[in-house]
Amino acid sequence: MASVGLLLTAALAAQPSGWRHDGSGAWPAERAPTTWAADAVAWRTPLPTWSNASPVAVGGLVCAAVEPTTLTCVDAATGALRWKAEHPIAATFEGAKRAEVEALVAKRTELEARIDVVRTEYSKLLREARRGGAEVTAKLEAQTAELDRLKAELEATPEYRTPPTQGMVGWSSPTPATDGTRVYALFANGVIAAHTLDGALVWQRWLGPMPDRMLGWDEGHAASPLVVGPTLVVPFRTLQGLDPATGATRWEGEAWPHYGAPAPAEVDGVPLVVSPSGTIYRARDGAVVAKGLADQWYVGPIVRDRWVWFLEARSDVIMKAEGGANLVAWTLDGLAGGTLATTKRWTTRIPERETFYAAPVVAGDHLHAASHDGRVWTLEAETGRITSQVVVEPLRPSVIWSSPAVAG
Repeated sequence: MASVGLLLTAALAAQPSGWRHDGSGAWPAERAPTTWAADAVAWRTPLPTWSNASPVAVGGLVCAAVEPTTLTCVDAATGALRWKAEHPIAATFEGAKRAEVEALVAKRTELEARIDVVRTEYSKLLREARRGGAEVTAKLEAQTAELDRLKAELEATPEYRTPPTQGMVGWSSPTPATDGTRVYALFANGVIAAHTLDGALVWQRWLGPMPDRMLGWDEGHAASPLVVGPTLVVPFRTLQGLDPATGATRWEGEAWPHYGAPAPAEVDGVPLVVSPSGTIYRARDGAVVAKGLADQWYVGPIVRDRWVWFLEARSDVIMKAEGGANLVAWTLDGLAGGTLATTKRWTTRIPERETFYAAPVVAGDHLHAASHDGRVWTLEAETGRITSQVVVEPLRPSVIWSSPAVAG
């Protein structure tokens, strides 16, 4: 069982917020407690199961995703449940299409149950066949043919269900996003939905099944949606810009095999979206204004003012073979004629043999990156010079998945 809680010192979001607040992991106006005292916890609310997503606070609510596809919002002052909503694929359709999808869901369930029965009978016949006999052999051949037929029919039947769980990544890893008036939830079954702060469904869509393979792993989806200027940016299958009011697609960009989330940026008053592939889009229409800046796998870019940092970590096997990962810094210098001028400021090789699943964070003049095995690397943010590496002893031999945050 998981739980969501609130410290007495916590503040609520009043502007667009989501994964790591604005993607940077920095809350400059907040003051985090330096000790965790039992009497500093205002409330603690149990949730029915886990999720890798972070909660988001908005309008007197704290909203959290729950496996497999539930959005739960509680009262920020008391922790009392205000509302919750589930997001099955079938519910995104209406009329005849919804009836068709629900029939396909029922058909797959029935086929799977029938396959289980036939497999059990087949196993029983196999045991009998060891004693010989033409009659048993004939039955085995018939059961084999029936099993093949059922499997073929199942394979030909579209899948619109969401399994109860999916390994360590799960279905609810994307952190919800908010623009202060709605909460947007994305799940790995392909459903994206918008709810009012009272829990009313504004719209929902199915974006299609999850990609078969992601960069660095073979399953799951973790990248979170975000609100950038007038656009709801959704990284699922492709990078998409949606109308926050209706869910209609405004633009579509690159294919999305990334676990890391895109990051918001702004240059000359123009909202931009920075992808882990190093492509930068204009938020309102998806126009590409720069590309080729980086190539990330597990984490997304970090933006502060006009600086962008990319941690180009690979799998542990590649990291060991190549002797580390590059951390690259760029500045976004100005927009002119639909093109963004950029400057590569530095590239630093971090000699780490374990990969980075946690996104870096910039605090003051320094950038901090925590590797999977608990080593924190600190670099000068504007020069790339490594100033220290510290092994977080209490965590060893555990691993770091969660991204660090900075308050104050």
